[in-house]
This record gives sequence, C-alpha cells and structure tokens, in this order.
Amino acid sequence: MPACCREGVTPTSLYVCRKKFAATTAQTVAFPLVVVSPVLYRIERMFVCELERMASGLDPDCMLLPDARALLDQLGRARRLIDGMVGRLARRIDDANEVAHTLGVPRGEVRSAVETAELLAELPATDAAVRRGELSAREARLIAGAAIVNTDAEEELLRTAKLGFVPLKDACVKARAAVEEPAARRSVSMRRGSSGCGPTTTEWSRVHSGSRPRSAERSKRSSRRSPEALSAAHVRHT
Repeated sequence: MPACCREGVTPTSLYVCRKKFAATTAQTVAFPLVVVSPVLYRIERMFVCELERMASGLDPDCMLLPDARALLDQLGRARRLIDGMVGRLARRIDDANEVAHTLGVPRGEVRSAVETAELLAELPATDAAVRRGELSAREARLIAGAAIVNTDAEEELLRTAKLGFVPLKDACVKARAAVEEPAARRSVSMRRGSSGCGPTTTEWSRVHSGSRPRSAERSKRSSRRSPEALSAAHVRHT
C-alpha cells in the first residue's frame, strides 16, 4: 500500500529543483529548492489507493453481467487515459531504459509511445481525443502516423476510430496512400524526365521480345524444317 494510505503517515513525494537568481552584486548563485508536489499527492491518495482497493476486492463471478460490462468500460477508458499520460511522461523523462524498467515493458514499446507523443504535439485534435480517453495507444499511433503526412484526413480518421480498430487501420492505410502514392509517381516521372530515359524495362522487353506469341514462333520454326526432319520427329512421337 502506498505510504500516504497508511494511517498517520504523511506524503513524502518530493522533487528537487535548482533555481538561479541574480543578486544585487550581479552575481548568479545556484541553490537547491525543495518543493512538495501536490500533484503526486493527489494521484497517490485519490487514484492509486482507490484502484488498489478495487483490485483487491474485485470478484467478477459475483457480479451481474451488466455491472461487469460497465466496470470494464470504465477501466478501458482509464487505461486509455493512462496510456496517453505514460507517453507524455516518457517523452519528458527521455530515458527508454528507465521507463521500460519502471513499467516492466520492452524498450521498443516505450520508444513507440514517445514517438506517438511527439507526433501528437503536432496534431491538436488527436491529442485532445487522447486526453479525453477516447483513443487507445494503438489507435493513437495509427492516426498520428497517417495524419502527420495527410493532415486533411485527421478529422475523418477520428470519426472512423469509433467504428473499431479494423476500419480505422484500413482508413489510415488509405489516408497515407492518398498522399504517398501520387508523390512516388511524380518522383518516378521526374527522374525519367531528368535522365532522358527511353522506354521502361517492361516496354524494352516487349520491344525486343516481339509481339508474336511463343506458339507462333514455334510454328514458324517448324515450317522451316525439312520434310525429312518433320517425318523423323513424327516417328519419334508415335
């Protein structure tokens, strides 16, 4: 149980920062300033303790099915909110090893959360949806990755997210393709124009292979063979 939940124990969550100030002699002096963090106290007191109490007393077998679904819905929203906060905190700490050790997850998962948080800083609408607990970590990652290259699709992707993960994934693929594929075609066209290239590899092979099918080529070669060779071939086949 957290320290602040035990009777008679005061919260000890502190952080230390160093503040510089200019003295009258124009000299800069650094000194430590210890501050009690009310944010950490509220989280520990109101959230962690209550969640711990709920987890210790949870018995799904004794719950009615509607109650179980309602609780799962609330926990799902809490998880989405936590995922969003974890990404922003990991970005602030900027140490994947430390965050991964604290959360008990792979470093790749932490780096992915940090990358998503960085993209969300450029996408206010998606960031607001994450802060409201409307998007999971994977949904936020998908939308951010697509909307950062196709900003016009952001609002549509947020609406599609309400339909489920699979429709959202398909919509994100289409949103990226709408921007990336035309750009790739333009790039290929520009390279051909600047290099003065002739026909493509496919066109070149078509020109040099001839337009007649292979069966026609074989028929033409057979017609050039002597009657004796044709007769011998017929004997061999029979």
